[in-house]
Amino acid sequence: MSDARLKGNQLTFNSITQEYMRCDLFPPERELLVILRERLSQLDMLDLGVGAGRTSYTFAALVRTYIGIDYAPAMIEMCRSRFGESGRQKFLCLDAADLSKFGDRKFDLVLFSFNGIDYVELEQRHKILKEVHRLLKLDGYFFFSGCSLDAFPWPVQWPRFRFTRPLRSMVALAKKAIWNGRRYWANRRQNADDLKKRGWAYLQNGAHNFGLIHFFATRSYQIRELSDHGFEIECCFAPDGSRLSPTEPASDVFIYYLCRPTPPS
Repeated sequence: MSDARLKGNQLTFNSITQEYMRCDLFPPERELLVILRERLSQLDMLDLGVGAGRTSYTFAALVRTYIGIDYAPAMIEMCRSRFGESGRQKFLCLDAADLSKFGDRKFDLVLFSFNGIDYVELEQRHKILKEVHRLLKLDGYFFFSGCSLDAFPWPVQWPRFRFTRPLRSMVALAKKAIWNGRRYWANRRQNADDLKKRGWAYLQNGAHNFGLIHFFATRSYQIRELSDHGFEIECCFAPDGSRLSPTEPASDVFIYYLCRPTPPS
């Protein structure tokens, strides 16, 4: 996958700040709050790919110190205007692959939500994992979500037909038919069996009018990748917040991973 095509992801995020104005946590993130409820007020947190501050709204108020970063300048400006900054709360425009601004073992919790790690090329992805491991305290947590290649090829999606609104439903069906066709065409050269043998792929799943390219990984590849960078998986979550064992089969399009640094031998 060329760096030029993935550079388009950054440009897309820089132009869609208004679409990221929500402030609610997703179910797995709410489960994380439950897991850490006794420690939250003592945690120093780094929030990667913070966007317009969806997770900032909750976490920044609960942890001891909070730093949110994003590589899209418009997103960071939006966070600063929405939440402000203080001695314990800051927003910085940085690339997650280069966090040399921070010293080793600085954070108790690193969050990379909503598949944010999946928008960069493979080499950059490995740099991000290396940086997170460097910054995380030995008893800290890394929580992130990633797109699952196990769910590919994706089933055709159709909106619900409402007989009380037949005309509107027909229009919605026509639009979704076009969208399904575009998604198929964008990934038509990808062979699911070959990709799953390799363990990863870059695919277009239709997000933001096909303006983004995502990294997809099988669960087995993701486990190996994390292990190679010094992490062990404590548990996984489906998008609805239900717990999964690291090796439990799942057909979800993305999976949340709760990781910790592997203890020194």
